[in-house]
Order: sequence, then structure tokens, then C-alpha cells
Amino acid sequence: MRKIKCFNCNTNQEVPSIALASFCEKCGQRINLQDYKIKGRFHGELETRGEIRIATGAEVKANLNVGVAVIDGRIDGKITAENKVILNEGCLVVGSIIAPVMIMNDGAGFVGKAVINPPKEEKSEA
Repeated sequence: MRKIKCFNCNTNQEVPSIALASFCEKCGQRINLQDYKIKGRFHGELETRGEIRIATGAEVKANLNVGVAVIDGRIDGKITAENKVILNEGCLVVGSIIAPVMIMNDGAGFVGKAVINPPKEEKSEA
């Protein structure tokens, strides 16, 4: 089993580790759990609680909401990660990163704003 958080309502829940998708127990929203590897160009948005890897030579202009992001290529946009962001040698990130953990290896490039280990969101019950 693995723990995930709903994109829509932030409810924590457990799902089988082999699942590719699930539905939130509270709001019914579909939660993508697949891993992705982008090797070419990609423009848009991507949400997954899985891992996304931007390959060497890839050019991405997107907002990513992911479990883990591993960057080897170039990305312009916002990366929000539930677990961590890894910037590898030769990559370039232009934009913002929000994650509990960011690993920036020697030779990685980052231009923008990072919020690492952000405070937990407080929820008020109505």
C-alpha cells in the first residue's frame, strides 16, 4: 500500500502500490498514479501522484503537480511535488518549485523561486 493525497480536496488515503489510478474516498475525484517520462517537447499541465522524468534534451513548458519530479532536461513552469524534486546535472528549471525536499546535483541549473518544506495546510471544518 502507498499513501497519496487527493489533488482536489487534499484528503490523505491509502491505495495499492500497483494501482495506476484511484478515486478519492471523500470527493470522488480521479487521482492519476502513473509514472511518465517526457523525451521530447510537452506543453500544458500534468497531474500525477507518480513520478515524472524530464529526459535529457526534452523541452517542457508546463505546470506539473506530481509525486516526484526528476529533471534531466529543461522545464519552464511550476513544479509542485508531494514528495521531492531532483535536479540532475545538465538540467535547467526556469520557474518555481514547491516541495518538501529538493535535491540539486552539481551542474544543475535553476532560475526562479523555491519553497522547500512548506508549512502544512490548515483545514477549517465548516
